[in-house]
Amino acid sequence: MWKLAVITLTIFQTLETAHPQEKVHMGLTSSDNVHFVVTDPSGRRAGRDPRGAASRAEGIEIGGIPNAHYAFESVGDIPDSNETPNPIYYHEFAYTFGSPQGDGLYKIEMIGIESSRFDFYISVDPASGSARQRCRFVLKGAVIEQDSMLTYHLLYNGALDTPIHFKKIALPSTLRQDLSAAYKLNLLGDKKLFDELNNQLDKFERTLTKGKEDSVKARKELEEFEKKIDKEREETTKHEQRGQKDKRFLAADAYEILKEDISLLRRQFPDKQGR
Repeated sequence: MWKLAVITLTIFQTLETAHPQEKVHMGLTSSDNVHFVVTDPSGRRAGRDPRGAASRAEGIEIGGIPNAHYAFESVGDIPDSNETPNPIYYHEFAYTFGSPQGDGLYKIEMIGIESSRFDFYISVDPASGSARQRCRFVLKGAVIEQDSMLTYHLLYNGALDTPIHFKKIALPSTLRQDLSAAYKLNLLGDKKLFDELNNQLDKFERTLTKGKEDSVKARKELEEFEKKIDKEREETTKHEQRGQKDKRFLAADAYEILKEDISLLRRQFPDKQGR
């Protein structure tokens, strides 16, 4: 019995030495037209959700991650006596965890308080003297509709020289959602163009209901959608260069957002060569 106790203690001490826990501070900041909910690697959730809330601006609080804090903040100059205050409001999430124990996949769900464009910032900063990695990610000018949700993944690993990834999770519904948001925010016009692009997405989504055997066809329909927006952006650019404004247009920002969605979706549907 005595030997067993000594062996158990020795193993425990070895594990602690091999994996020292170092403090890491994670900060997430968004503009005030979205709320967001963070899910940590253990499946615990924290943040605010505007859907169904008595006050959309305040949202419904979700507090399932210990030591995580979600706050409403504002910044701005102190106005003179004859000036009207014009503060900038934002939402901030702060969380301190131990690395490597808290390393892993963090899911971030952005939820629109209103149909708008939003900015989002992520920073991970080790405590002073820590050997953990730090990272910064910035997302500017994304589009979202009221009550709709965009999902992002942050894969954090504190070990030095280990890749840290932040990416948008694109589903077929994400592409349609971004198209609709672009139209509502006047980044795409006119209604006829919006309907044409939606019809092409209908063709793409119909192939998905037929099973994996139609993945090649799904990719083909997705590429047809891409050709359409490439053509529309080319025509819009010509009008812009001439100083003309046409009611049928595709703004550069909307084009880049849709192209990103297509790029992410294309990887899910191999071509005939399985690529």
